[in-house]
Amino acid sequence: MKLFNKGLAAGFCLLAVSLAGCASPLAADVEGLLDAPRLSDRQYEIHQALREQMGQEVKLKYPQSGSYRSAFTFHDIDGDSEEEAVVLHTYQSGGNAQITIMDLTSDGQWQVQRTYPGLSPDIDFIRFETLMDGGGEDIVIGWNPDGGQKIVAAYRYEDRDFTMLGSEDYTQLAIGDYNQDGKSELLLVTAENGSQASLLYLGEQDGLLDTLDTVSLEREVASFQTPVSGFIAPGIYGVALDGVTNRGSLCTILAYVEEERLVLPLNTGDEALFTGTLRHGGEAAVYCQDVTGDGIIDIPTQWTPPGYDRLDEDSRLTFTSYVNLGPNGFTTVLRAFVDPAAGFRLILPDQWLAGGEQITAARQAGSGEITFFLYTNGDVGDRSRELLRLQVVDPQSPPRQFDPNRYFMVARRGSFEYHARLPDSRGEEGYALTQEEVAGLFQLLS
Repeated sequence: MKLFNKGLAAGFCLLAVSLAGCASPLAADVEGLLDAPRLSDRQYEIHQALREQMGQEVKLKYPQSGSYRSAFTFHDIDGDSEEEAVVLHTYQSGGNAQITIMDLTSDGQWQVQRTYPGLSPDIDFIRFETLMDGGGEDIVIGWNPDGGQKIVAAYRYEDRDFTMLGSEDYTQLAIGDYNQDGKSELLLVTAENGSQASLLYLGEQDGLLDTLDTVSLEREVASFQTPVSGFIAPGIYGVALDGVTNRGSLCTILAYVEEERLVLPLNTGDEALFTGTLRHGGEAAVYCQDVTGDGIIDIPTQWTPPGYDRLDEDSRLTFTSYVNLGPNGFTTVLRAFVDPAAGFRLILPDQWLAGGEQITAARQAGSGEITFFLYTNGDVGDRSRELLRLQVVDPQSPPRQFDPNRYFMVARRGSFEYHARLPDSRGEEGYALTQEEVAGLFQLLS
C-alpha cells in the first residue's frame, strides 16, 4: 500500500487531474489535440480566473477515459449543496498535473480554494465515490505515468483542506460496492516488471484507503481486459476478468468478496473456471457480458461444430455457449454464433439444437459468407440441407457476387449492411426459420 508520500518521494513536481475508467496512454501529439476543445462561457471564465490567480499560464489536462472527459468537472465535493469546479491542469513549464478546486464567492467570482499535486502529467480517469464511513463523496483519480503501471489515488476535500486517502498501482481497475456495506471498494489488477498478476481488494481501514486482501491470478494470463462489475451468479456481486493467456487464448476469472476476503470460485485445484472458459482468438475473442438481460454476467465458453477438423483454416468456425456460474458449476443459458470481427451475434434457435441431427457452419472464402446447415453422413462438403446464410455487405465497396433480391437485410451499422438468406424451398422440417425469426435472433455487438 502506498500512501500520501508516494508521488512526492519519487520526485514528482506539482499537478494532478481526475477521470473515470481505464484506457491506454495517448501519444503526445494526440494528447496535445485534447487541449483544443472550445470552452463554454463558464469554463472560459474559470480558466481566466485560474490564470490570473496562479500568476502564470496553465495548460488544461483532459482525462483519457471514463464519464468525465473534460478538464473542468463540476461536482459538490464538500457537501455544501453547491457545485465546486475541479480543474485539471499543468503549468506551461511542464511537470505533473495539478488538481485545483475552485468555488464561487458571494459576489459570483470563481476563486481558487486549493491546489494539490498529482502523481503524473497524464490522467486516466476521474470519478466520485463514497469510500469512507460518514457519507460524503471522495475524489478517485487514475494517474497515467509514462512507461509504468497506472496509479489510482483517492482524495478527500473537506473544510478547504485536501487529503490523500491512499494510492496503489494498477493495470486494470473496477469500483463497486463489493461487500454490500453501502460504500465503494476497489478491485485492482496489478503486475510489476512482468511478474505474476495479482488481484487487490481495497477499502476503508482506519479512515484510509488500504489493501484488505490480495490473491495471485493465473500464471498463464499475460494481460487482462477491463473488469466487468455485476452479479457473477444469483445474489453474488463481483467482477468478471477476461484475460489473454501466453498462448493467445482468452479465459475468464471471476472474483467476489466474502467476509472481507477475496474469493475466486472454481479457480482452485483443477482450475475448472480457467480451463473451462479458454477460447481462441485472444483479444478478438468473445467477452463476458450480460447477454440475456437478466442481470447476471454471462461467461462465454467455446465449442466446435461437427466437421470442423475437415475444413481448411479459413472456413473453420466455432460456436459459443454462454454459461452462468451456479452451486454445481456451469449452467448453459444461451448458445450462439458470434463473429467479433464482423460485429454480430446470431442466437442459435432452440429447434436447431433440440433435434436429432447436428448443426454445423462454414465460412465461404472470399465473400466471408457464413452458411449454417445440417451435417449429413459425415460429409462437411454436403451442404444440401442448408438452413441459413449470413453475409456482411458494404455497398460502397466494389461489387461482388451478391444478389440482393435473394437476401433480406437484418441490420445496418454505418456503411455496413447485414443480410440473411433462407433456403428457396420450405427448408428442413422442424428446423426452418422465418425472416421475422432470423431478425429476432440476430444481434449487433455493442
